[in-house]
Amino acid sequence: MAKKKLKADSVVNLWKRLSGLYTGYLNKKSYDAVLPVLNEEETEVLNEIVKEINSSGVPDSITSSFIIPYLNTDNLIFRFMAAYDAENYGVATYVEKRSYFIMNLIEFLKFVNKVYSAGQYIKDNMEIREDVTVHRQYAFMKELAKLPEPYLVYIAVLQEVAVVNDIVSIEHRNGGYIKSDSAGYLSLLWAFKEFEGFYLRMQHRNLRADYGIIWHEGNWVEERKTRGYV
Repeated sequence: MAKKKLKADSVVNLWKRLSGLYTGYLNKKSYDAVLPVLNEEETEVLNEIVKEINSSGVPDSITSSFIIPYLNTDNLIFRFMAAYDAENYGVATYVEKRSYFIMNLIEFLKFVNKVYSAGQYIKDNMEIREDVTVHRQYAFMKELAKLPEPYLVYIAVLQEVAVVNDIVSIEHRNGGYIKSDSAGYLSLLWAFKEFEGFYLRMQHRNLRADYGIIWHEGNWVEERKTRGYV
């Protein structure tokens, strides 16, 4: 009896289908791994995955849980896509004029691989320990690698929310805001903390305890002060 094909109708199934296409790339967990170009048949499968997930209830669920509570917008449309145009479509992109919020699965795969390989990157590039800002970001991603990959979908969406809302910008003494030199890390940290709260409300469990995540931001703040960063 033929095995029934898994349909990408949930975030978990989306990841199973997507990772199945890129098994070799993801299994390497290497920071210098290159995302392979799919052949025609594989591309058809990828397009099918995008169509299935967009036809499911996942986009509406993500919108109501992780976007609408933070962005003051009406009639927002969330969609998954698969584009190799990273210049215009990052991991997650909010197009305000069209009220579109897009998650690019190609860039999401690169994001997941970056999380996967963060520990190895630190090990192979010991000099980054001299730059607390860079070291902190990779050390944090190393902790995120303990999470199930589907959770990273939500965290990636929330990170874009942080960027759109200028949550990690710093108020300038002369008025206005400037970007923090740690914007990438701080937006990711904010996204994680927001998802952590969501997890607690939905599961009535502690995310850090469930997955063994150990992160004390205060330690890094003191480290930055010691080295003259703040």
